[in-house]
Amino acid sequence: MVWKNLSEEEFIQIVEKHEKWLQGEKDGERAEFSQVFIHDLRIEGEDLEGAIFSDCSLRNVDFICSSLEQTRFSVVNFENCIFHDSNFANTIFEDVFFTDIRFRGCSMNQMSMRFSDMLDAIFLNCKLLNSGFWCTEMNSAVFEKSSIELTRFQEADLKSCIFSDCKICESDFSHSNLRGAM
Repeated sequence: MVWKNLSEEEFIQIVEKHEKWLQGEKDGERAEFSQVFIHDLRIEGEDLEGAIFSDCSLRNVDFICSSLEQTRFSVVNFENCIFHDSNFANTIFEDVFFTDIRFRGCSMNQMSMRFSDMLDAIFLNCKLLNSGFWCTEMNSAVFEKSSIELTRFQEADLKSCIFSDCKICESDFSHSNLRGAM
């Protein structure tokens, strides 16, 4: 299968139609990114609420002050991406692979991550409330100055994860591998 390279112009066109869809306009269309390669973009202040990303790859993409609420990511590869002050409320990540990812100041309330892998991930000043990480490998992930409340890390591989200066309250680490975590 050959993925299509999505240009910045094509991405902007899809986002413009998506914004119309969010406003209930007739010529609006929900953003669906499938079998595409999205790279070298800075996405700032965009509302991608409810968008669908499936079977695609994002490399060197920065989401700054963007809304990704209720967005679905399924079979997606993220490489060298930054999410800064973005909203992931009720977002679903399923079968996603992250490499060299930075989440800074993100709201991740009621976010769900299943059957996913993270390599070199940093969560700085993030808020995770009632979120879930099921069967997810997060080897050596760093959570720093983050609030983690009522969050489930069930059957997650948290080997060598670092939780530094975090508020962790009423969270569940059932059946998770915490070997070397601190």
